[in-house]
Amino acid sequence: MAWDRVLVSRFNFFHILWYLFVFLSLWQSVMTLRNIVRYIALVALVAFLPLAAQAQLVKCVRADGSTAYQDSACPVGANSKAIAAVQSSPSAPEVRMTADAYGHFHALLSINNVTVDGLIDTGATKVSMSVATARAMNISGQGGTLGISATANGSMYTYNTIVNILKVGNIELYNVAVSIGQNTPTLIGMSALSHFIITQENGQMILVKR
Repeated sequence: MAWDRVLVSRFNFFHILWYLFVFLSLWQSVMTLRNIVRYIALVALVAFLPLAAQAQLVKCVRADGSTAYQDSACPVGANSKAIAAVQSSPSAPEVRMTADAYGHFHALLSINNVTVDGLIDTGATKVSMSVATARAMNISGQGGTLGISATANGSMYTYNTIVNILKVGNIELYNVAVSIGQNTPTLIGMSALSHFIITQENGQMILVKR
């Protein structure tokens, strides 16, 4: 009869719609699961990439008094010890330092491709160094000014100049004021540190370029 054919055709039509609905639901679930997996993979990549990219530089003092910078532990020896551990991450403008036995933080200070160990000193107005260190780093003696600096041992004459390019760790700074004294220790003062946001956590000091 005619109505039998109508019912059968409607039955087949609704079945097709039902199967289509189930298929689309399953496809949406699969796509959602794939997106979740992709999201987890992306989060894991972002979380672990900085750790993989970090390289550690260690300053070692050998038994003969010479200094070496290397990316592995210092050699075993009675007169060899790690003075400063500095972590530099190429993927981010930051320097991480671990405190030494006295609670001080050290970083590598580079000028004119000459690198020395510098003590982080937030109480120092400028980056400072001795005359001998300034000569070794080929700092120009032209265009500077004479000054007087107050120290724990009294006042002393200094020569103040501007270094065009200076690196703390792996980060370049430009036009940094430097103070040079006769026997001044190498200090990384606020003329360089003001370029960073300084934080401390878990025994480390972190310098993040502003």
